[in-house]
Amino acid sequence: MNHPNRRRFLKQSGLAAGSLALSGIHFACAALGAPLKQVELSGSLIRFETAIPELEKAGDAVALDSVLLEYPILLIKRVGGTFTALSSGCTHLGCTVRKEPMLLRCPCHDSAYDFTGAVLNGPAEQPLREYRIRMTGSVAEIEVTW
Repeated sequence: MNHPNRRRFLKQSGLAAGSLALSGIHFACAALGAPLKQVELSGSLIRFETAIPELEKAGDAVALDSVLLEYPILLIKRVGGTFTALSSGCTHLGCTVRKEPMLLRCPCHDSAYDFTGAVLNGPAEQPLREYRIRMTGSVAEIEVTW
C-alpha cells in the first residue's frame, strides 16, 4: 500500500484549501454581478478611487468588501456621474443581491431593487441600506455606520 507521509498530506491539504478559498473569491464576484474590490476601513470611512474602467458609464458597479462588513457594498455609477452606495444584503432574508443591467435582484426569492435601493418587486418590503457618500475629486468616501 502507498500511504502518503505527513508532510505530503499537509502540503496537499494546504493546496486544496487554497484552491477552495480562491474559487470562493471568484464565486463571490460572479454572485454579486459586479467586480469585487477589497477595501480597508479607515475609522468609519472607505475611500475608493472611482476613476477606473469598471465605473466608466451609468449603471456600472463594483462591489466593495472588507472583513469588517457584513455584506459587500455595491458602488453604482448613476446618470450624471453621481454614485450610490448600497448594501448587497437583501432586506427580506439577507441573501446577497446580484447586479443586473437595470436592477438589483435577490437570487433567493426574486426580490428586485432599483439602483437607489428602492423595492421594485417583493417579497422584500424595505429598501436596501444606503450609505452616505462624499466625493473628493474622483475619490468616493463612503461612511459606514454600524
